[in-house]
Amino acid sequence: MLQKLLGWVLLVGLWGILLAHPVLYSRKLAYIFVCLIVFVVWVAVLVRTPKAGRCILPPAKLVGILAFLGISSILSMPFSPHAAWANLFSWGMPFLFFGVGWWLAAGTSIIRSLPGVVVWGAGAASTYAMFQYAQADFLPSGTLYRDRVVSVFENPNYFANYVAAALPLALAAFFRSGDWRSRLGWCLSVGLIYAGLLIAGSRGAWWAALSGALVLLAGLTIQLYRGVVLLRPAWMAALLVMLGGITVFFAERPVLQGPAGPVSVGERMRSSQNIVGAGAAGDATINHRYRIWQVGWEMIRERPLLGQGYGSFPHRFVEVRQVLQAEEKFPREGWSSYFDARYAHNEYLHIWAEGGLFALLGFLGLIVLVLAGAAKAGFLGQTERLDLWGALGLVVVMLVHSLVSYPLHLPLNGMVFWLMLGHLANRDYIT
Repeated sequence: MLQKLLGWVLLVGLWGILLAHPVLYSRKLAYIFVCLIVFVVWVAVLVRTPKAGRCILPPAKLVGILAFLGISSILSMPFSPHAAWANLFSWGMPFLFFGVGWWLAAGTSIIRSLPGVVVWGAGAASTYAMFQYAQADFLPSGTLYRDRVVSVFENPNYFANYVAAALPLALAAFFRSGDWRSRLGWCLSVGLIYAGLLIAGSRGAWWAALSGALVLLAGLTIQLYRGVVLLRPAWMAALLVMLGGITVFFAERPVLQGPAGPVSVGERMRSSQNIVGAGAAGDATINHRYRIWQVGWEMIRERPLLGQGYGSFPHRFVEVRQVLQAEEKFPREGWSSYFDARYAHNEYLHIWAEGGLFALLGFLGLIVLVLAGAAKAGFLGQTERLDLWGALGLVVVMLVHSLVSYPLHLPLNGMVFWLMLGHLANRDYIT
């Protein structure tokens, strides 16, 4: 009973957090409310489940690496005057959702519908984004990004990350569906999510979505080779034609305002090379990230092992940036407090700067342990489930986008990531 209740709380809570339009109610408050309910139910489960009953905690090796990650992060706090102890709530939520995701992965059909809920949510968000793009939004923006499509989110990157993560799940549902009605529905869902991703205009999310789609296609290739999935050429052609048509339709249409005027989807795509090319200095958003990373690396150099303390990044960013400016290692011209960052725009850099090297190793160790186990099961044929590859694709999307953004710090996006990672850690879900 408690297991089903927890499953319903999570699924309904996800929708509540997703629909938190900036002018309606606070996404952060909705997230805190859902977290508190999940925590209360989880504690009730721990108290009421007999010792001889079903194990509700992950295996020892997972608990061990989670403990290593948690302790490493905590150790960064008492030895740093900059640690924000009030942020311990947000620090603990990933552990909670990972454990809950692991426990519910095979225990109830409710939580097994999580991938579908994520996809439906992405479809709903993309539909609303189309109204915004057509300037037919029936609600005021409520954000600073009045020239960008943000859907119900506060930032176009938040929206883009969510739909990019949902894309591999939608593709998996399309390829595994049986009758033509469900296949048509999932095909249209893929197209709608892809269109939403394009008009969001996030280059990092585009690359992340491509990475996640390649993971799904790798799994599909394996399933086709084993004869588990039958590829219907007509449906595959229809999907490719639809995606190609959407790309052509939006290619020359503007998605944002640049310094020289409107920037189209095609121009935005071509500018992706700026991240490693000579055009980085002239690309405002990429150059901004390089500046943030410069300060982040300086923070790491100061305290490489224990870090600056959990939650310290915004405060220390300002202090370190001012020191670098005084030493003429950081530009003063064109920089204002408006550009001071709360996050490092790189999750790995952020974890290292705040929690230290051991916290980063703990995080990477957890990721490698979970993804290696799930991928091994898929490659060795221990599972015939295509949605496993969709879930792997979702996690890869989040990890790739984490190189240039901070999706794991976002209420909805981070919650989905940790729940799905917990799913993938459970052998019952894999097989």
